[in-house]
Amino acid sequence: MIIHKHAAPALTHVRLSSFCIGLLGLTLLGGCGSGSNQGGTPTEEPAQTLNRVQSDTEFTAYLKDGLKNTSKIGGNVDYAPEFLSPIAVDAVAESALDSAESAGDAVAGFGEFSSTNVIEEGVDETDFVKFDGEILYVVEQPSSPIYWIADGVIATDEILPGPEFAGLVQLFKTTTNPATTEPISNIDVAEINETISGIYLHGQRDTDEATMVSISTSRHYGWSFWANESAWTNGVTRVQVTNVSDPYSPIKTAEFSWQGYYIDSRRVGDMLYVVSRFTPHLAGLEFLPSSIEAEANNNQLINDATLGELLPSLTINQVSKNIENTQPLLGSGDCFLTPRFSENDHSASIVTITAINLSSLDAPSSVCTPAFNGGLYASTSSLYLNETYNYLEDQITAIHKFDISEEEAVYRGSGNVIGNIGWSGAGFRMSEYNNQLRVISTSYSSDWSPFHHLAILEEAQGSVARLKTISELPNSEDPSPIGKPNEEIYATRFFGNKAYVVTFERTDPLYILDLEDSLHPKIAGELEVPGFSTYLQLLDQDTLLGIGTINNTPQVSVFDVSDINNPSLADSMAWEGTGTTTAANYDYKAVTFLHDTESQSTRLVLPMVKRDDWNFVSQGAQLLDINHKNMKISDNGFMGVLDNIKYGKERSVIHDNAVHYINGSNIWSADWNQPNSFTGSSVGVE
Repeated sequence: MIIHKHAAPALTHVRLSSFCIGLLGLTLLGGCGSGSNQGGTPTEEPAQTLNRVQSDTEFTAYLKDGLKNTSKIGGNVDYAPEFLSPIAVDAVAESALDSAESAGDAVAGFGEFSSTNVIEEGVDETDFVKFDGEILYVVEQPSSPIYWIADGVIATDEILPGPEFAGLVQLFKTTTNPATTEPISNIDVAEINETISGIYLHGQRDTDEATMVSISTSRHYGWSFWANESAWTNGVTRVQVTNVSDPYSPIKTAEFSWQGYYIDSRRVGDMLYVVSRFTPHLAGLEFLPSSIEAEANNNQLINDATLGELLPSLTINQVSKNIENTQPLLGSGDCFLTPRFSENDHSASIVTITAINLSSLDAPSSVCTPAFNGGLYASTSSLYLNETYNYLEDQITAIHKFDISEEEAVYRGSGNVIGNIGWSGAGFRMSEYNNQLRVISTSYSSDWSPFHHLAILEEAQGSVARLKTISELPNSEDPSPIGKPNEEIYATRFFGNKAYVVTFERTDPLYILDLEDSLHPKIAGELEVPGFSTYLQLLDQDTLLGIGTINNTPQVSVFDVSDINNPSLADSMAWEGTGTTTAANYDYKAVTFLHDTESQSTRLVLPMVKRDDWNFVSQGAQLLDINHKNMKISDNGFMGVLDNIKYGKERSVIHDNAVHYINGSNIWSADWNQPNSFTGSSVGVE
């Protein structure tokens, strides 16, 4: 039951301080210990530009030195700071604060049916559910607990037994009147010891080239420490392309598999970009040896190794042509190193960006860098990787830009920003617009007080591969800090030349940032409201949606941002029952939108677990209507499909008046206007 819904008058407090937007950008560190540059223009230090490897000899020496650093007594590589490290794939959604930071230029979905909620318009992302307007593709993953490997423990299959069966993708035919789903086929996409990381759809299914692309990887042993080298050996990333023009009889057409663990991916048009991590491992090599003899044996194995044994291999299986071949994933000349590392302070671990043309299915191209700990962001033309080092007020994030406007990733330059941008929140704190990168980063003083910093960067003119900071905040013209004292950033959203930022400690300040003049960004307006938002979605140029929390229960808010100097809270809803939760607060892909241009309204579905005084009541999908003209939220009912809590990935699909709620591999369907009359759960074909 909804317990309150209200509108509030606009607050017109306008500050002349500047806030910031974007993440993963590249501003060059100004030289002040507090993280604040008091000059009117950015003060720059040399960027940590990546250098292309010049020879096999150079790269062989680098990789061997790295292996020795991590396979000697007391050996360790400082991937500082550890709290930036990614965590196990299935646990990412549990990181509510980081995962909820949302950004990008994507607007609520248009058309007859909803699609995957993504960060950046035009840049597709993997998900566990995809829909093409008729066929629903649902990943069925064998349940497996998340294991955390203590530092120094070697992860093996004997220690951590795998699942009993391999994951697959189930295909369901859907109808809208009535709303139903029917299982029609399965696609095997992973080996028994692999985890399905997600799927994509490519092409139109009414043609002969419609495909489903799946990505799976070797079972993760846990990422409690990014620097646990043993957890990153012997991994495989597998990309399978399946023709689904006839969804009743899908046909596997190609498979690309290479050594290394999957990290992340994006699809832009026909091109798929996959980021993975590879650590070489030699038979008999002992990480963290316990004796001088074991260390000496390690050194001998490393000295005897060839470059081919230290780099990942790629297997291409052109199933339709009955051709399979194995080749190196990349060569020395495809890799870039940072001058920040010396002989004794790096590992042999590398991160690769592999580009696959989903139309031609030709051999992919790859580039590699050291295994940075920062995160990834992609626009339609660029991909950025970060590395963060040092602590507190001395912390720096170097950001490396790769051009992906053609079929392969081409290094363009690097720059620095003060502080860090996190891992899972990296893509949400960054936005590329008019060939400029807007970035929000956070550093901390010695007492852990946060300082938020905006930088806008662009490629420097000339032969040096550098990202130049053209403006930043705070500065001498706008010295006010971004956010009030001790407030952390909970949500960001970019839309063209504006940005929307939520900070929080006790109240929820919403800032609107005017970025029209990229040399002089400023805070245009500010609004304080109860509770806080962890996710922001622009419904149109005047209507901003916030999803968050108030008094331990979900809250949905609609903000009138037609006047950026005077934003106001137009309407809000909160749910009764302490302990009620929505996955939308930590998993942005759990949010489903469908915008109707004719009626100027948006349908919104949120997965929800309803509780009363923390006691479970029901689980399912909350349906809401948002009217853009009067900016009001309407409760359209709750699909309470579960009487016991189910911890599966929660997704929803809207198609005309049909709504499908998916939890794991179970599906329930209902008419939008009769959510209590649902059918399901559908189960897959044998």
